[in-house]
Amino acid sequence: MPIILTLGEVLRACGAHARFVGDDSILRTRPAAFSIDSRACQAGDLFFALSGDKFDGHDFLNQVFEKQALAAVVAASKYDQIQSQRRNLIIVADVLEVLQNLGHVMRKRWGGPMLALTGSNGKTTTKEMAAAVLAQKNVTHKTSGNLNNHIGVPLTLSQLTHAHETAVVEMGANHFGEIARLCEIAAPQFGLITNIGRAHIEFFGDVAGVAQAKGELFRHLHEHDGIAFLNADDPLLPAVHPAGLKAVTYGLQKPAQIQGAIKEIDASGHVTLAWRGVDIRLNVPGAHNASNALAAVAVGDFFGLEAAAIKAGIESCASVAKRMQIVHKNGMIIINDAYNANPESTKLALEFLAQQPLAEHARRVAILGDMLELGASAEAAHREIGEFITTLPIQAVFAYGPLTKHLIQAVGQYCWAEHFESKQNLIAEVNRSVRPGDALLLKGSRGMAMEEVLEKLSEA
Repeated sequence: MPIILTLGEVLRACGAHARFVGDDSILRTRPAAFSIDSRACQAGDLFFALSGDKFDGHDFLNQVFEKQALAAVVAASKYDQIQSQRRNLIIVADVLEVLQNLGHVMRKRWGGPMLALTGSNGKTTTKEMAAAVLAQKNVTHKTSGNLNNHIGVPLTLSQLTHAHETAVVEMGANHFGEIARLCEIAAPQFGLITNIGRAHIEFFGDVAGVAQAKGELFRHLHEHDGIAFLNADDPLLPAVHPAGLKAVTYGLQKPAQIQGAIKEIDASGHVTLAWRGVDIRLNVPGAHNASNALAAVAVGDFFGLEAAAIKAGIESCASVAKRMQIVHKNGMIIINDAYNANPESTKLALEFLAQQPLAEHARRVAILGDMLELGASAEAAHREIGEFITTLPIQAVFAYGPLTKHLIQAVGQYCWAEHFESKQNLIAEVNRSVRPGDALLLKGSRGMAMEEVLEKLSEA
């Protein structure tokens, strides 16, 4: 379905100094979609020629017009160098700023209720669960994948149509002020912070800094008479909850308006969540996902869904790729949690590995990459994980990256533990060592791409 603005409306929204070069007749046409990737651009798209450290969208204008793009938004500073490629162009001072402003314009044109969601861990899983619950009653738009930054959020907003009745937008940040800016763009009336942990602590200084940055969402809601969904179990969230901000509380341990409890954890690590006499079995493994599910319960209850619909929505959710994704290969259970890592999420993943039932002589094997963006605390955090492993029934640890040396040192003689400078050598050793019946965990920060171990695991 095309976007909700015509190209002419896009041009006007770009500001008084924007100008159009090309076929004026197309200004009445609605672009099929916004695109920032020349490889994925399709016929009818409006292409934004963003410039980054490693690429410049202006270098790919020929490619997007060969694919029948409707038009492109380009920077005035680059106009002279692209004269030979002049087709249908909107010329602006700052392409990224225009993309963000257009996202805001389209969100305001749509005008419906929007839930913004952030936190150190569980953002994407909670987003999927909350959207699945709301979709039981309303046509719901949600962030695709993890398009949760200063580019991804406006792209998400550009996909809103008048058919959508609610929206769930994920917001991520690794610097102060980024959540505040995303809130300016998306203008959510509702907000949820899953938890506060040590993700991106290199840029926030300490956990209190992380809380301050994530709390920008609650401050936006307070300033705009919004409503927060507050995790009562997180000890750091009350400090960033402004006095007077209306809130719906939820919790598994502390008293809350939406009170849940873990009723059962089966042998595969799947949780049954009890809430108001309703049993909800999560198809996403891991006890920590009970809190994420309860957040979705709180959202659904507030929006007036019946308990049966809330249950159906949550139970329809499966693991997102590389997030507690269970893969069966060569007779082994492989927990692919390789999308990202920080100390809290790594401990949760290790606990889940430790809960996996084993046949006789089988092993639980942790295959770990560096946890990045931890700043001055990086070495200590990796030692902490190594010490944590020594409290768990884990039989082998393979580690890759300069920081995991400290992890291996902390594991010591507790179990078989080996460090690798080369991912190629790591993969070779994993292929030599693992055997049918073993349970494997893949975990590391995004930059470590630990899923490559799974991709190159030899077939039996």
